[in-house]
Amino acid sequence: MDLTLPDSPGWSGMHLVNKDWGSIAVIVKREWVIEGGSTTPADTVAGIVVADVVSMHDIDGEDTLVIEREAETALFKTRKDVLYLSSSTETPDAQGKQIITASLFVNDTERRRFTRGGATSTDPVNLFGYEPRTTRIAGGYDAETFDFPTEGAALFWSARRSDGFSVFGTDWDLSGSITLRVESRNADMDPADDPLALPEVTVDLPDITATPFIWEGGSNTPAHWCKRPALALVADTLTLDGDRVSAIWRGALPLASHPAADLRRIDIKEAA
Repeated sequence: MDLTLPDSPGWSGMHLVNKDWGSIAVIVKREWVIEGGSTTPADTVAGIVVADVVSMHDIDGEDTLVIEREAETALFKTRKDVLYLSSSTETPDAQGKQIITASLFVNDTERRRFTRGGATSTDPVNLFGYEPRTTRIAGGYDAETFDFPTEGAALFWSARRSDGFSVFGTDWDLSGSITLRVESRNADMDPADDPLALPEVTVDLPDITATPFIWEGGSNTPAHWCKRPALALVADTLTLDGDRVSAIWRGALPLASHPAADLRRIDIKEAA
């Protein structure tokens, strides 16, 4: 199966088939390089992260597994995720002090907040990173009993939301011009003081579509593959990581009408 991407730079993509879910996931990513607060599509891309990057850290006297960078291969998402990596809750602020509170804004709306409440509320890797998988599903995540209809949405929701971390709103538009801003405060600051500014960057997210082509018998050549209606992909994840920002769009092609064995090509295009 071929997946064609837009001619403009910065794109990567993949598809994943899952019979239990009953659909083919189409996952598309674009990356931009940040230069002075502005963004330029990346000529060289890291591509979709296909495996977790994890490390062990001592948190409150316990060896704790922390997700440094989560795989971006969620089959679907019902909630928006915005992540700020490459700086942790333990990184000193611009005044050399310990961060007590921090907020991440999307287009001037606060979407995530960190409030220090003890060792267990810290993340030694990312300021606005990932919820441990063991706490995403009531009773804990069990790969052997995992059920897509009832547990998938919680498992695929990445943003950390426990032990001092809060998420405000998960169903909001992620398209067009998007500005990400991170602010923090320390214990020595007066409530009337302006917060300390961390990164701020603006990126334009285009609308994109995925057009599948299915072989329905006869000559198995591109000229004879059947073009199906275009699927509008939905942007659901923004990640600010060092000098890069990336966005991920997702969509689902039902296996009942798009058999995996007969899917020949998916064309990804920016909407006119």
